[in-house]
Amino acid sequence: MLSQDNNNVEHVVSAGGVIFRNTLSSFEIVACRRKDKWMLPKGTPETGESLEETALREVKEETGLSTTILCPLKKIHYNFLSGKIHFEKDVYFYLMNPTGGDFTEHDNEFDSVHWINLAQVKDYMTYETDIDVIKIAKQAIAQGGHSDFE
Repeated sequence: MLSQDNNNVEHVVSAGGVIFRNTLSSFEIVACRRKDKWMLPKGTPETGESLEETALREVKEETGLSTTILCPLKKIHYNFLSGKIHFEKDVYFYLMNPTGGDFTEHDNEFDSVHWINLAQVKDYMTYETDIDVIKIAKQAIAQGGHSDFE
């Protein structure tokens, strides 16, 4: 979703997810790598698509995994400049459970997709906002897949 006001500011919305699994020794989440940057999967809604539908589609495209949404996690906001346009971006993240698929099916937006141990998140993730979302995901997992997100 994109809108523009008169001051060269564009408002952008996207949605994505924190995919997790419980292994014998710990919890793991999915991280995506493009060049030297690690991040969570997310993307922009297509016309008529809800945020939840966007999150499920983008996660499938970018990771190759089919998922279900367990609960909303957090909306993050940031801004950036591209040329003469100032972007204001809101990203809605959801806690997701993998139901099928394979990393080999991910699109070419990312160089690689991996499971990483929650204890290693700070070693991998590039953006502090993603780390914050993962912390909330960890709390939601501990609460049985529930979050207090509004």
